[in-house]
Formats: sequence, structure tokens, C-alpha cells
Amino acid sequence: MLRRVPITSDGKVVDRLQESSRINKPFKPPTSLVQRNQPTRKRKRADYKDQQRQSDDSGSEGDEAPKKKKKKLDKNGFPERPRDSNVVHYPVFKVKPFSEVARRFSIPEMRTKDGSVVILTRTNAALGIRPLANIIPRPLHDPMEDHAIVLYDPTVDDRETDEERREREKEEAREKAAQEAREKTAGMYNPHKSLKELLGGGKEKRKRNDKVAVVIDPRLSKVLRPHQVEGVKFLYRCTTGMVVENQYGCIMADEMGLGKTLQCIALMWTLLKQSPRAGKGTIEKCIIACPASLVKNWANELGKCTSLIYSVFLS
Repeated sequence: MLRRVPITSDGKVVDRLQESSRINKPFKPPTSLVQRNQPTRKRKRADYKDQQRQSDDSGSEGDEAPKKKKKKLDKNGFPERPRDSNVVHYPVFKVKPFSEVARRFSIPEMRTKDGSVVILTRTNAALGIRPLANIIPRPLHDPMEDHAIVLYDPTVDDRETDEERREREKEEAREKAAQEAREKTAGMYNPHKSLKELLGGGKEKRKRNDKVAVVIDPRLSKVLRPHQVEGVKFLYRCTTGMVVENQYGCIMADEMGLGKTLQCIALMWTLLKQSPRAGKGTIEKCIIACPASLVKNWANELGKCTSLIYSVFLS
């Protein structure tokens, strides 16, 4: 293995026992030849462009200094970028508030010049010659249910009431007037025909609605005793004129504690909610006339029987 002896630049052998300036020379980082000692803080540069612009503008009269245009910001607060024609921006669906979406439908109102609302009455007439929907009448409560108390049975108590008689008379008078008008205009041009008559409809007779059974509310029937059931049946037949023709009403008298108030409440609730005509009540309102000392008693009895009756006590 060849080992060379270190030599100097002039060819002399380096003595190992002596320190060599070439080997033991301290390292210095490379720096530029010319070094300038400057302070750590840089001096702020002065800008005289604005002063020159103001001096030029002051020399010309009537000219205002141009204002800097503010950059437009987008919805996020960043400077608006120029729109790229290659990027397609699709429309975004805006969600409506829940109050507008869940709003119920209401018939538009008509107002006069004074601003008052015009009251419109619904005729429930079908459009064109479309026939009305034939809805089968049903009783409010099932008369075939166990322990059902039936006050009116259309198969047994089939008689013409005063209301039905008045309606029948009105219908007969209307048909008679229409027949006389047809006889007067027979063979003449009649421009006042309805669309149904022009299309050949309207000749079928109006069918009378079938009657339904009147049943006591099951919530009341389960608390009525046998003698109270007989009392309610008697009250209903008397108040509806089924006992004596054209006589509506009766007087009930019994000993204390036998449930006279409960029977009257059962009768009142039945007359308010049911009648032989499906979906209609026999009466619309009921007034209870009693001494002031019995008002709380009536209120307690009404609260026990049912919570659906809105009562007004007149003392």
C-alpha cells in the first residue's frame, strides 16, 4: 500500500512533529470582499407621486381628483375574480321558509271599491254535467254494536217530520213553476237554458237521502242505568214530536238522586250531534235555565259526562 508523505507547495516534506499552518488553519466562512456596515432598520422610502399628482390637479380648475376604484367583493368577502366563460354556473334552488310552504289554501277574497269584503256563498254545484258524488249516509255511532242504545230506528219509526214536509212542499212548488214556464215557452227559442239542459241532462229526479239511526254516545250509554235509559228514550220521542203530532217537549219529574241531570245531558248531547239526517244535528244551540244555586251542580255533571260540550250558564 503506497502512502505519500505530505509536502508543502515548494516541495519540502512536512515535519509531523511541528504544527502545520495548512492543516491547523481555522476555517472562515466565505464573505464578499467589500463589507458595508448598515443599521438593522431599513430607512422608509418616501413616495412623491401623490404630491406631484395633486400639484398637477391644483393647476387645472374644475377638475376633480380621480378616486380609487374599490375592488368588488364576492359574498365571502374576497376580491371578485373575473368570470371564466368556460365555467358553467347552474342556478341554485332557493328554499322557501316553512311558514310559506305549510300555508293552507284559502279562497281568494273579492273586495269592492270601498275595501269591504264581498261575502260569497258556496253552491257546491259540480262543474259542467258532472254528477255529484253519491255518499252513502252513515250514523254517527254503530247501532249494531254491543250495548248500543238506539233512540231512532228508520226501519220502525218511518214518518214524515215537519221539516221534511216543508221541503217537500217547496220542491213541489218549484216543479210546478218550472212546468208552467215550460208550457209558456213551448216551441219558442229559449236562450236561458243551462249547460246541463243543453246537453240533455238534469232530467233525473232528485233522490231523497236515506235516514240513519240515532244512537246515544257510547261514553254516556255505559254510565246510564236501565231506568235512565227508558227516561232518555221517552224524552227523545217527546221532544222530536214522535208521541203527539206537532207537539215538541215534555216535563220530567222524579225523586232526588235518580239521575235527572244525567238524562237531560244525554238528551242534549244527542240532539246537538245527531238526527235522522246523516251529518246534521237536530238542534244547533241549547240553553240551560236553572237557579243560580244549581249552576255549579250542572257544571260538575257536564264535566263528569263529557269534555266535548261547550256550555254557557245563564243564571
